[in-house]
Amino acid sequence: MNDFQVPNHLAAERLAAGIARPEDLAARAQIDPKEYEHIEAGRLVPTAEQFRRIQAALGGIADDRLYGGDIRQIMGVTNYVTGVDHPKGVMDWVGAPMRLFVARDEVTWMADERVMPSEPVDVFFTFSCGTRAMPHFLLDGIAVAKALGIRFAVASGPAGCCGKPFLAKGHAEAGEAFTMSKLRYAEAIGAKTIVMSCHACQQTAAITMSRREIFGVPQPNLRHLWTGSFFAEEVERLGDRVPWKRRLSRRVVLDWHDGLAGTVPRIHEDMARLLSLIPGVTVVGRAEGELAEVRPCSALRMGRYAGATGISDYPRWTPPEEDARERTESAAHLADLVQAQGGDTVSSTHFSCHQMWGRYASDRMNVRHPVSILAEALGVENPDRAQAAARLGDPQEVVRQTRRNWQSWGLTEEQALGIATSSIYPTTGGLTGCTCGTHEADDVIPIDVMLGAAPGLSRAR
Repeated sequence: MNDFQVPNHLAAERLAAGIARPEDLAARAQIDPKEYEHIEAGRLVPTAEQFRRIQAALGGIADDRLYGGDIRQIMGVTNYVTGVDHPKGVMDWVGAPMRLFVARDEVTWMADERVMPSEPVDVFFTFSCGTRAMPHFLLDGIAVAKALGIRFAVASGPAGCCGKPFLAKGHAEAGEAFTMSKLRYAEAIGAKTIVMSCHACQQTAAITMSRREIFGVPQPNLRHLWTGSFFAEEVERLGDRVPWKRRLSRRVVLDWHDGLAGTVPRIHEDMARLLSLIPGVTVVGRAEGELAEVRPCSALRMGRYAGATGISDYPRWTPPEEDARERTESAAHLADLVQAQGGDTVSSTHFSCHQMWGRYASDRMNVRHPVSILAEALGVENPDRAQAAARLGDPQEVVRQTRRNWQSWGLTEEQALGIATSSIYPTTGGLTGCTCGTHEADDVIPIDVMLGAAPGLSRAR
């Protein structure tokens, strides 16, 4: 049995409703008692129909009193990407920014279809749909894998999708077929491990694998790991043979989310583990106190701006309407809090958190994904063009600077501008200014999106 547990409040709500025994609730919800035992223990996620029957048996209580929004999405009972009805539309929406930030000739991964590699591989990297909003994740992951001598195949978008867009839109059979096709492909190319960049992909994999085990459905025997966990293993395995090119000087504060324990075990511990293996990197600890409360991806901050209940309401959350000066002030405050904890860099496990933090990156607070920090030490890092575009805060200027990229995909200027103004967590209102406290907010050198928001790029004239 997979060693995971889906967090839920079924037992507590059952007892609060005066139902003493799990089998009594199972009877009221018309679910086999043995199956319900797995559901309440967190080994099995109910179907959407079962969820509604359980909910009704408990007196019609609110959805979020039973499961978090991320799990309800996988069940198909919570709207997933509002305004987009078809799973393919979800993939297209989250992947649209890729066409601004990389040219077609920079893409070396499978995108729409999986193809058989010319020789067997050990690892199948599935870098999800969402990483295409920040494609330096793809470029850095591939570059690190090559530098470490890993035999791999890599996919993003539909070719690497976990199946959640199907499951979350209520297409349970299509979702199961999609996830199984991915496993069978990995097995066919000789992979022993599937490496994922996305928490949702890990949740989907764990939940669907456990369901098959419980119901006796045959499936390939493959390991599933987060990208950082896998690279930490590889760096430890290689030891002195790791081809380090640089000794860094980074003091990292970890963007830590305890609520991810269960279906995504040890992911934050492995972030700390990977970073501690990189020469010149010091992990100073987790975001704590006020920093944990006001960080861009905290439930408190997200709920305050959206009128939502927190992270579980993604993607309803939209950035606050800040002008350049307000965003600069927020960036300066976050930098103060990070420095107070002894850090100069913030690192998140998930690309969405990275993107939200990246809105407030500054000359005093770097925002870098752990795999990108590893790529930097190996001398193979790529510019974070999405972060640079967010800091620039001018969609029209982003379109001007990325013209070569979007033209290579056959987009019109109008289409490119549409992506720049409506992509995930865009910023408007102008350039995030200097946070050193000495210069005016507009006393900065404009950002070059194609070079990325590198430290020192925005500095006083």
